[in-house]
Amino acid sequence: MNSRQVEYLITGGVAVNLYGYIRATMDLDILIMLDDTNTSKFIKIIKELGYKPRIPVLIDDFCDPTKRKKWVNEKNMKVFSVYNPSNEMEHVDILIKDNIDFRKVFNRREIVKSDAIKINLINIDDLIKLKEIAGRERDKIDIKALLKIKELKNEE
Repeated sequence: MNSRQVEYLITGGVAVNLYGYIRATMDLDILIMLDDTNTSKFIKIIKELGYKPRIPVLIDDFCDPTKRKKWVNEKNMKVFSVYNPSNEMEHVDILIKDNIDFRKVFNRREIVKSDAIKINLINIDDLIKLKEIAGRERDKIDIKALLKIKELKNEE
């Protein structure tokens, strides 16, 4: 995604792992800039990888803000999920609620390296806020771990 200049942030369980609290996660959660250019670049990559939407819609529908809004309002959709048909365990959840100021969150991101790849990682404070909004039991556990990690980093 970096080479295609897609504006994205890694969130969710993978982000929690990258901050140092290792736990199992079954998917990759990402937040992307939901403008026409960025969604088009992102969907082009997803299509090239052969991923398909979990719901019965055309993958290009993701690029249509009216359809995304309809999914949120009528279906209470929080994420647009795509998966690899040759390995259904490989799936990506893209946050689609537009109540997040992506630009502000993106500007506060952490950039971490894994091998030679730079990864746009959501800032720990923004990750905690997203987890508070979600409010699931797993999120509450993650929040405690992230607050402890933040505390330890502040002591360094």
